[in-house]
Amino acid sequence: MVSGVSVGGINAAGISLWPIGEEVKMADWLLELWLNLRTRTVYENWSLGFVDGFFRKGGIYNNDPLLQYLTGLFKPFDNVKKRLVISSMNVNNG
Repeated sequence: MVSGVSVGGINAAGISLWPIGEEVKMADWLLELWLNLRTRTVYENWSLGFVDGFFRKGGIYNNDPLLQYLTGLFKPFDNVKKRLVISSMNVNNG
């Protein structure tokens, strides 16, 4: 079983895609993922800036680029090889 919270969930999802015996390939894949990740891949400003995000959107930044990036990243894998648990938390109350 692989488990992760927040950014650790991305690692856990990546680890879950590789079968036992392919740990070196998995580690290379994860390393490549993090070395190539750029700010513009993770988030962008809202059209009216962070104030718009704070008062009218779901967060200060628009994280749609991250969703698109991760969807494309995991798409080539046809199924999960290990049990996976990803957790999240409410930043307002923990």
